[in-house]
Amino acid sequence: MGKPVLSLVGAGRLGSSLARALSERGYAVRGVCDRDPAAERDAARALSAAAAGAEPAAVCPGADVIVLAVPDAQIKPVAERLAAAGALSKGQIVCHTSGFLPASAMVAVKFCGAFTVSMHPMMSFTQRLSDPAIFRGATFTVEGDAVALEAARDMATALDAFAVAIRPHDKPLYHAAAVMSSNYLVTLLAQSVALLERAGIDREQARQMLLPMATSIIGGLKDQDLAQALTGPIERGDAITVEGHVRALQAAAPAQLAVYRALARATLGMVRDRLSTDQAQALEWTIGDAE
Repeated sequence: MGKPVLSLVGAGRLGSSLARALSERGYAVRGVCDRDPAAERDAARALSAAAAGAEPAAVCPGADVIVLAVPDAQIKPVAERLAAAGALSKGQIVCHTSGFLPASAMVAVKFCGAFTVSMHPMMSFTQRLSDPAIFRGATFTVEGDAVALEAARDMATALDAFAVAIRPHDKPLYHAAAVMSSNYLVTLLAQSVALLERAGIDREQARQMLLPMATSIIGGLKDQDLAQALTGPIERGDAITVEGHVRALQAAAPAQLAVYRALARATLGMVRDRLSTDQAQALEWTIGDAE
């Protein structure tokens, strides 16, 4: 039995990359839709799609799975538009890629006899039509109708990725975790670059200084527990150094102080059992009260 035929609605970084990877694993892509003519054109050409355009309903007929890789705010309206246009048929699967919304956001398509599923990769995409190899070893969270879940798991397997079931009501918490570990990691590095600039280091040089350290830390997490990977003054119980940090931030970069303190408290919670009572108490006082 051949693999399902796909149509893609939303040819942005995630959607186009997912469709490209699946097409290279034997999934034919029948149609591509995007409001951006350049994105639609590039994806349709790369995926050898027979149908393309700006109207979602035009690319759905003939597809077994319609992937909605659109912004969260557009998922429900697009699903309703597809249902109202009569663009769907019984047995088709409509899959959205939001990490936040449940499959039930597309309830309108169920009245057409379609099945729904959400399938979100715990990944970050920096460009459209990314190298398919980036999905290898990745994890997709999936939830939805049983038939559609099977199709989503098959797609993950085809990409040499993993599929993990998630309950619909847990998706906001899951997505918060994803944002903290990806988007906010970039934000944190940007904060560090800003501090290095205040210390007299050129912005580009600061970025180049931080990247090897960040890369080595992420690489080290593959083989050890998160808490065991921690190093630095809090892990050592060094309240004097932490107090020096707090004073320096108060004087030169007060906007970053709240971030530093919040992360310091979280770090202390991870290593408290390694510290003596005196060390832990000194750090608690220093993080919260040093002037």
